Amino acid sequence: MPMSRDQTQSKYFQLYTNSKRLAWDPAAIDLSRDAADWALMRRDFATEDYARQMHQLCAFFHAGEESVTSTLAPLLGAVARLKLGVDIECYLTSQIYEEAKHFEFFTRYFHEVLGEETASLLGYRVTEIETMPDITANSHAIAFGDFQRGYLIVDRAGVRVLRDPYSAKPYVLFYTTKRVGGGVQNFDAIKVMKFAVS
Repeated sequence: MPMSRDQTQSKYFQLYTNSKRLAWDPAAIDLSRDAADWALMRRDFATEDYARQMHQLCAFFHAGEESVTSTLAPLLGAVARLKLGVDIECYLTSQIYEEAKHFEFFTRYFHEVLGEETASLLGYRVTEIETMPDITANSHAIAFGDFQRGYLIVDRAGVRVLRDPYSAKPYVLFYTTKRVGGGVQNFDAIKVMKFAVS
């Protein structure tokens, strides 16, 4: 699809152009000072909750950047199918690229700063979920297993895009919705630990 002169002057194409000028490489960032500060925090403030809070915050960012990277991909496809404009497609492409770099950075941060052992159990990645119960008598506070094999997430409805050129002129707003469902498909792949009174 050709790009019109007006599209090259649009806000979306300008954002795309800006992204080319603000290039950065996650692999080029020196994390040695961060690693030293992390070791210092764990050593000098062992009785405080700083390390756990820092680890949890990084875990949220890591999961969030991964989620945004994968979520924007179908949005780009929907914009292309609806023929909303190559300028918008260029912008979304640059945005996906940026989010992928954020994900790469936090992956490096876990490996090089926090260390694999701080986010693993028996060599497997650990994810903290606040909605899980605390470890108390008779609680089911830990779930362990292969969640990709054990839990199935399906699209109940594909990505839907509503274009709104009126509410925020001269900008165009896009409202997107996506409905998913899920459930356990293999109970042998996930096990929940029940804590008993000692």
